[in-house]
Amino acid sequence: MFSHMSEERPLISPRSPTYERARREGDQPAPVDSTAVAVLARLVEAEHGAVRALRDAGFEDEAAAHEQRAGKLGAMIGELGGSAPRPEESRGILTRGADLDRMRRELAAEYTQAASDTALDEEQRSQLAALGG
Repeated sequence: MFSHMSEERPLISPRSPTYERARREGDQPAPVDSTAVAVLARLVEAEHGAVRALRDAGFEDEAAAHEQRAGKLGAMIGELGGSAPRPEESRGILTRGADLDRMRRELAAEYTQAASDTALDEEQRSQLAALGG
């Protein structure tokens, strides 16, 4: 079924590309919680996958909504001192080529897993719930 997120969580450290890019862009982040950044970055990557799948299927309006969700998640990452992964940097979190119903279920499962991750505080969980995840 689904692997536990911690097994697939990317390494986020002060030398990771997201922090390096943020430094180059002038944000000078001070990593607040790299684990929370990793949890949120995974959701951004999943949202990028949803956008690709929906655009490929011709669902432009729904793709735009997921793009906005990715932007809001990116803002949350920025508040923690990180920089969200760009679409071209994103791993394939969701099953490629899956039917759209399966993609939506997988994305919902990613949000459920993230919302239960102890790395996120109550405010961050509330923000995830507001995104509809």
